[in-house]
Amino acid sequence: MAINAMGIVKFSSSSQRPFDTRTSGQRPTIQNSSLSQPENAVQRDLSERLTGSHFNGSAVIVKNGQVIASFAHGIADASTDRRIDQNSTFEIDSVQKSLTAVLVMHQIRAGQLTLESKLAQFFPAIPGSGEISIKNLLSMTSGLRISKAYHPTAYINDVDEGNQLVPFFSYDPAVRGQWHYDGFNYALLAAIISQVSGKQYPELLRSDIMQPLGITNYAFAYDAGNGTKTTGYMRGQDYTIQDFSRPVAVSAAKAHSELGTGQLLLTAHDLAEIECAIADGRLLSHSEKGLLYQSLVTSKVAYGGGLYLSGNFRRAQGYGDGYCAFLRVSPDGQEAVALLTNIQPASNPWLKVADELASRYVYS
Repeated sequence: MAINAMGIVKFSSSSQRPFDTRTSGQRPTIQNSSLSQPENAVQRDLSERLTGSHFNGSAVIVKNGQVIASFAHGIADASTDRRIDQNSTFEIDSVQKSLTAVLVMHQIRAGQLTLESKLAQFFPAIPGSGEISIKNLLSMTSGLRISKAYHPTAYINDVDEGNQLVPFFSYDPAVRGQWHYDGFNYALLAAIISQVSGKQYPELLRSDIMQPLGITNYAFAYDAGNGTKTTGYMRGQDYTIQDFSRPVAVSAAKAHSELGTGQLLLTAHDLAEIECAIADGRLLSHSEKGLLYQSLVTSKVAYGGGLYLSGNFRRAQGYGDGYCAFLRVSPDGQEAVALLTNIQPASNPWLKVADELASRYVYS
């Protein structure tokens, strides 16, 4: 996808497909907009906001099932002076949990699990496993905490990744049912679906999500670099300084330990397409979405299926290994904002930008 001098979005490669979530029957994809004058204003707004905030990355805005604006700018890899374009892939970090939740629901659809299946069926040595359900893991209400003493060892397989975690979990029955963020809830879910399906997580991701949507340009953090994978960079408090002197190197063991929780790299376009496909019924039925997004609502948080829920929209963000990711999507999958950057500053100015864009184009 490329933008000409008039701000018109054009798709220039097969890896960047327009998609139309409103079509029924054959697999729909979000369509490229012809960009009327108001939509040209959206393109200008996106470009100005991201350029003005020193954003190094890629972004798309979807409105009424159409990509109406996109942005790609900056350094993909400073060591080779490779530039970011619409095919560049970025680690989506915790946003990946929403994809893992879909894979869990597919195993429930296949009869391999239920929301009430107990953790003890898969990892009986974890404290409290007889009381903790799949639903608890999906909503992060399990009462489990992982010890800071945990350090990943060499990868063997996905189920073994779950086994590695077992000695480092503690359980507090008094807080089961109360939301507490711990990404390892989703590492356990990824290991469980591998156990019940007999397939590794990448194979399930490919067969259940990527192939149905025709997405091929993606990678995992432990994969060798290719022409589209960006390098993550850390930055200090002053994110405006164009400093690429702190690339993040992640060991294969560390990358594998983020099983199902933050190890996937995607383009901004493909992230938006996947999230719209989850919401619009291509990847989950209406009843499956209803079950998945049953959330625990407290005075502070509403969370389910890897997404934070708030009235008329769903959102997620992720940080780590020199990357930040921001996703905002409407429940019907017709509107979305996706921002991906390979800069992780000490403070995060782009969360505010993502929310401002979403308030104008997703929540309105």
